[in-house]
Amino acid sequence: MDHGIHFRILTPRGRGAVAVIELTAPVMSILISQLERFFVSSSSAGLTDAPGGRIVYGRWGAEDVVIVKCDQRHSLKLVDVAMVPHHSTADLPAVAEIHCHGGVAAVDSIIRDLRSLPATPWQEGLSKRSVTEQLNEALIRTLTRQTATWILRQSDGRLDRALNRILLLCRSPEEPGNISSAIRHVEELLRWRSLAIHLTEPFRVLVAGPPNVGKSSLVNRLVGYDRSIVYDMPGTTRDLVEALTVLDGWPVLFVDSAGLRQHSKDTVEELGINSVRSAASACDCCLVVLDSTTPSSDATMTPVDVEDDSGVALAAVLNELPVQLPIAVLRNKSDLNPTASRTIAEPTTVLVDKPVPVFLTSAKTGEGIAQLSSWLITSLIPETPDQQQALPVGRPMIASLEQLAELLRQSALDVGVYPLLKTFSF
Repeated sequence: MDHGIHFRILTPRGRGAVAVIELTAPVMSILISQLERFFVSSSSAGLTDAPGGRIVYGRWGAEDVVIVKCDQRHSLKLVDVAMVPHHSTADLPAVAEIHCHGGVAAVDSIIRDLRSLPATPWQEGLSKRSVTEQLNEALIRTLTRQTATWILRQSDGRLDRALNRILLLCRSPEEPGNISSAIRHVEELLRWRSLAIHLTEPFRVLVAGPPNVGKSSLVNRLVGYDRSIVYDMPGTTRDLVEALTVLDGWPVLFVDSAGLRQHSKDTVEELGINSVRSAASACDCCLVVLDSTTPSSDATMTPVDVEDDSGVALAAVLNELPVQLPIAVLRNKSDLNPTASRTIAEPTTVLVDKPVPVFLTSAKTGEGIAQLSSWLITSLIPETPDQQQALPVGRPMIASLEQLAELLRQSALDVGVYPLLKTFSF
């Protein structure tokens, strides 16, 4: 008998009013003993005394939570039938639910505690998830109607057929042409990996630049609400501030960052500047914001031309970005510079080792915002697949495809890899 407990999150990932985590164990006593390592009831009646179906209010660390002991007679509604085949209701696993604040931080904190127990995520504790299960999980993580539509299209069997076609070729790797054909089919799926990842995750756009050039105001203008604090003093933004919006049906997360300067005497500001470098490695696009009212924001400037030592810090961040990452320069505060050139399509080749577009923008008047938004979508999604195209869903499936692609390439040189191909599964 499995004496551990399994858990799974029943509510969609992301911000919400309430999140629900379901736990199962062979018997309720095991479940309660593990939960009470972290849960403290607010009443004299604890989990042991509460009857099935009764809620128990209390604290889980710093979080207010409610735990529900589910009646085992109704557990078949809450657990997969595969877990309890041919058993009577007396043999059903014990089930409890943790209801907590729906924020990501609260859920992640509880999950970290659960992982420290003899507990495993429900799907990991059983078998590999079917394609249908992965699609269902992906669907509840979508953030827009458009991304949900792409996921739903995969539910008509096209993804299943594409994966099965690849596995069928892998079952007979010794047949002439099977390896090359399998590689071709895998590469066709992986061609769309970036788009597929962002069906369930927003594109991340880093907004970087010297202090007091209007980065926060621009972010507020782009998302349509006041997410970042705006104040006319350099260094107001000390940490990363994330703001989620939708552009042309795609979720985009703008990351407003601390003003960059090479030498800061403020420890908090220095930590914020360091966080920009970390955010740069995870972004899908970077917007470099400069003040158009200063001579150093001219389209021919280099990072070291920016006032004080901000250019040196900016150059350090830009040099860490992948070569293929889209970058644009925003000459901001155009409302304060009516004589500035309104030519926004001129590229500059000296900021980084490739041409980048320059936009004249104003958070106050909205100048350049529509053009910038259009450029962002074109850069983040340079092409979209045919509506009949199968798409890999979720990072685990993409990782499996990348692993299979490597095995297939190895098998072209080493037949000893054939057994791995014949038993591969998604």
